[in-house]
This record gives sequence, structure tokens and C-alpha cells, in this order.
Amino acid sequence: MRISLLISLLAVVLLTVSLLSLQAGDKRIRYELPHYFGVEDPQFLNTMGHLLGPGILPGNRITDLQNGDQIFPAMLTAIRGARESITFETYIYWSGAIGKKFSEALCERARGGVKVHVMLDWVGCGKMEGKYIDELKLPGWRWSNITRCAGYIWGG
Repeated sequence: MRISLLISLLAVVLLTVSLLSLQAGDKRIRYELPHYFGVEDPQFLNTMGHLLGPGILPGNRITDLQNGDQIFPAMLTAIRGARESITFETYIYWSGAIGKKFSEALCERARGGVKVHVMLDWVGCGKMEGKYIDELKLPGWRWSNITRCAGYIWGG
């Protein structure tokens, strides 16, 4: 009797949750951000610098890249060409061929005397194999696990 009551209660809960999730409706962005100035306006660079974190400095370039097919090769080229420092922040860092290429490129630049600073989000790099982290713990690099939520940071 108790088991059938428990199963019935579980079925009701699952049915209720399923129905509520179906009623959530279409998730659309219904608010557009107003445009106060064009990309040619100096205020555009100032605003984008605040939105992206580090300020946009003269002499730097911005290139619109979409999806991994465009993004990863450009990022790896920039890392391999770094001469003074690399600051790399990312939400997702998975194991696999691309993750290995990033690890190798960052390690190579660090061995070449480039100051490398990396911050990974703890949730986003949850599928990252420990060997990638171990490879990046090079002599002379600082390593600390800031918090489970904030992620990892290391650098030279």
C-alpha cells in the first residue's frame, strides 16, 4: 500500500513538473537596447571596453568571429604570436583536440618567457581533464584555486 502511494505521488509530481515546463512558453528577447552612437564614435570604444572588461586600447584590433571554426584558430594564432603577455579568460574549456592545442600553445609561450595569465570558470571547465591543468602548472607559475565558483587562475 505504501509503495503504491509513493509511486502515485511521484507520478503526480513528475506530471506537474512536466506540465509546468511546457507552459513556460517561447523565450524571446522582448527588449531592444537603444543605440546612442555608431561604431565610429569614440564613445563606442569606451562603452565596449566597459562591457568586455579590460579597456580597448589604441593599437588593438577587434575582429568579429563566430563559432569555433573561426574563433579557435584566431585565438591560437594570437597566443602563438604573443611576445610579452597573454591574458586568457574563458567560461568553457573542455578536454579534446582543441583543449590540447590551447594547453600546448600556452605552455610553449610560457616556456618562451611570455607572461601567461589564465582564468577558467569552475563550472565551464568541469569537463576538463586534470592532465591539462597539470600540464599548465609549470615552474615559476602561480597557481591557485580561487573558489569552486570563481574558477582557476594561473600565470607567470
